[in-house]
Amino acid sequence: MPPRGGSYHCVDVILQARETGLQVPNEMYVQSFGSGSCGNALLVQSGATSVLIDCGVSPRAFAKPLASRNLRLGELDAILLTHEHDDHVRGLAAASSLGLPLFATKGTSTALGLKTRLRQAISFDEPMQIGTLTIQAIPTSHDASEPCGYSITDGASRMTLLTDLGETDDAYGELIERSQLVVIEANHDVQMLRSGPYPEHLKRRVLSARGHLSNDACGTFLARCFGRGTPTRTIWLAHLSATNNRPALAVRSVECNLAQSKTVHKVVALPRREIGPVWQPSLVTSSFMQLGLFG
Repeated sequence: MPPRGGSYHCVDVILQARETGLQVPNEMYVQSFGSGSCGNALLVQSGATSVLIDCGVSPRAFAKPLASRNLRLGELDAILLTHEHDDHVRGLAAASSLGLPLFATKGTSTALGLKTRLRQAISFDEPMQIGTLTIQAIPTSHDASEPCGYSITDGASRMTLLTDLGETDDAYGELIERSQLVVIEANHDVQMLRSGPYPEHLKRRVLSARGHLSNDACGTFLARCFGRGTPTRTIWLAHLSATNNRPALAVRSVECNLAQSKTVHKVVALPRREIGPVWQPSLVTSSFMQLGLFG
């Protein structure tokens, strides 16, 4: 057994904090407020800094979860937009009326007519700093003006979000590998889509390189990013189709692809309409310690 000054002691401190209801100070906190065609929004918080990625649901829907973090919508430091499609900006008018700083690519800003309200046009070349968070935009392949994902770090933890993309790019594989939380699209099962009720033109759009990522393509990409010996990661599968996918099917498909890495990863399908799960480093550490997966 390691000495008390070793890794077990650190985990004991975290477990004790969780058991007594205390928060590990200043650690990253991530929560989904919706994922899919019904609306997308994700909170990322670290220390005194809080940002919302997309605002595709009504602000009233996440007022209570924000209140549990002693936050109100108008107190957020920024809204980061991935692209201009309605399921990512449906609640933006209500949110931006509070004067929240908006960040988007030039293409997204132009498509939404945000020129006078945009705080900063996002560059793919240089990370930007918002409070305690360093934010790197990632170009994605989708049928929008200039879509992007985000990789966000507070110096101790990193999360990366990639949704609404028809194909992956190994150029951002390193950011994925360095992330403790990955939020990535697993939109459809190819066979369900091909044999399903969508009209042919819509099937072609979803299957195209500027459409949406399938379960298998998602899992294959992650398996390339996470080689043998990669530490445990949490993977949230996002933007699941209600017609052409099922949560258990998506999770099983991604897990089968990841099995080759011979490491343990926690794969969760995000709910489409409901407030989703919470991710914090201490929650991950405590749950895996209790399962005996650290040692």
